[in-house]
Order: sequence, then C-alpha cells, then structure tokens
Amino acid sequence: MRIWPVLLLWGLLGFQGADRLGEPATARKAAGDAAKSKATEKPAVKPGIVEAPADRGRDPKTPISAGTRPKSGAEREVVPSVELDHDTTLLTIIEEVEVPAKVDGVIAVVEVKEGQMVESHDVLARIEDTESKLALESATVEFDIAKKQAENDLKIRIGRKAHDVAKTELRRALDSNAIKKNAVSDAEIDRLRLAADKTELETAQAVIEQETAQLTARLKETAVKVARHAIDRREIVSPISGMVVQVNSHAGEWVEAGKTVVRVLRLDRLRVEFFVSANRLKDRLVGRKVTFQVDLPDQPGAEFGGEIVFVSPEVDHINQTIRVWAEIDNSKLQLNPGLRGKITIRDEKTAEAARRPEK
Repeated sequence: MRIWPVLLLWGLLGFQGADRLGEPATARKAAGDAAKSKATEKPAVKPGIVEAPADRGRDPKTPISAGTRPKSGAEREVVPSVELDHDTTLLTIIEEVEVPAKVDGVIAVVEVKEGQMVESHDVLARIEDTESKLALESATVEFDIAKKQAENDLKIRIGRKAHDVAKTELRRALDSNAIKKNAVSDAEIDRLRLAADKTELETAQAVIEQETAQLTARLKETAVKVARHAIDRREIVSPISGMVVQVNSHAGEWVEAGKTVVRVLRLDRLRVEFFVSANRLKDRLVGRKVTFQVDLPDQPGAEFGGEIVFVSPEVDHINQTIRVWAEIDNSKLQLNPGLRGKITIRDEKTAEAARRPEK
C-alpha cells in the first residue's frame, strides 16, 4: 500500500520529460540563439552621450582622460623653421685663388708660408727685378730732363721782348716820317718792319717748341710708369684676404708666366649649399637669416649665423626642389671647409606670430 505514492511521482516526471523530448528541434535552436544574443548585447547608450572610440594600442595603465589637449590659436599659427638633415649641408669655399706668376723669371724671395694669413694686395713672392729697376731709373732721369725742358719758357719771353722792341722802333720811324717827310728812308722802314715780323714769328716758334717739350715730358712720364709696372708685374700679390694653403715655388727656381706660385683661400665667410622645397619660392628667401649648427671637437652643437645670398630660379623637375646658397660668418676661423652640419632657416613671420600674445 505504501508503494503507490512513488509510482505516482514517477508517472508525473516521466510525462513532463516526454513532453520536452517531443519539442521540435527548430524551436530548441531558436531558443539557444536568443540566449546568445542576449549575452553579447551591448548596454544601451543614453541620449546625448557620444561613445568614445576604442583606444587601440593605449597602455591599459593610462587613464582614458589623458588625451592630447587641443592646440591654442597661437600654437596652430606657428610653423616650425625649416631644419634640413646634416647630410645635405656642406661647408664650401666662396673664394679660392691660385696666384700665378705674371712674367717669366727667377724667384728672388717668397714672403709667405703655408698657414699664414694675408690681406688683399699683400706681396706673396718676388721675381728677380734688377733689370727692371735699372730701366725705371733710366726712364726717371729722362723724364726729369724732359720736364725741365717743358718748363723752360726763356725763348718765349726773349722773343716777346724782342718783338716789343722791334715794334717800338718801327712805330718811331713811322712817326718821324709823319712829322717830316722822308725823315726815315723806305729801306729802313722795311728793315724795321721785317725785324718786328721776325721777332713775332720767333716767339710763336718758341711757344711751339715748349708745347713739344711738354708732350715729350708726358711721353717720358709714361715710360716711367711702364718701367714701374714692369717691376710690379714681378711682384706676386694676393688679390684676396685669406690663408696661404700652398706654396709651389721657392727662391732660386725658374717660373713661367701663368704658373701657380701660391694658393690662397678665403675663410672669413664660407658657403653652405642645400635644397628646399619649391613651395618656399614665395617666401623671398634671399636675405633671410640662417643658423648653421655643427659639432666641433671642443664645442658640440656650435651655432654660427649667416644669411641666404642666392636662390636658384630653376626647379628640379624630379623632386621639385630649388638650390639655395647661404654665407656663414667665420670671422673667428672656427669652421673649416668640408664640415657637415645642420642648417635652419629662420622664418621672420613665424617668429612674429610666436611673439604675439594669445587672445
């Protein structure tokens, strides 16, 4: 009698299981999909709140609020100065002169040595000039003689006085004949008139001779200049200020005209050649200040000022760049040709914008 409750419970459970097993497969699948969709569904975003994008690559330890702040108006206006890679900026020589001998001859003396600083028009060496000096002395004496002859006007003064006397005698004779007829014979009158004409012509001849003497003096003066120039041509002179870097001939050696005797480099100003984008043509780069930065043995990151002196009008059709030259001040001779460094073009408009206070 006690077993029937157990059988009743078993019957009820078996009926519900059979009902579950009899459920169609499609219904069971739909129920499973609905459960998955509910599990992966994102929470709803409230109206008026924009969802922040996923911060990929961000350090998990960094707060999301630590983003980049927006730039102010002044910061957006400032454009950085152009800074070029050091491989593209090379210091080169602006002026280099190979000073030659102007005439053939033997080197008498060399006045300089390598490493010596010279000024423009300094004598670097001299070629034997003994004959030239003797020629100059002779020409100078001849000029002095010609000059004295040109200054001598005694013949002119004597001729004028003689002419005055002859005219006076002729006038007196004519006056005498006016007072008393035939007081002076016609022959005497003719002689006196001839004497007056002769002295007048002699005076004119003296004037011509003096003018000729003056021209001769000028010719002799030119001869002196030629002789002095011949001596000057035997002086080998530096046309620029700079440093002597090479001496090719020494005293006692024969040199021919045109042969290089001394080589001089100008070092107080050096050139940097680089390329910038063709878009900067509108910036009027000529005259713009630049800074050349280079690492020196005793001064890393040394900076030297300069300015742009030339901008090529030609644009490279391949990379759309233009060639620019800047001259760098090297008055203290700290820089050497061949050094590489970094060039920075200072933008005056940018600097002015950076100095303006933010409104």
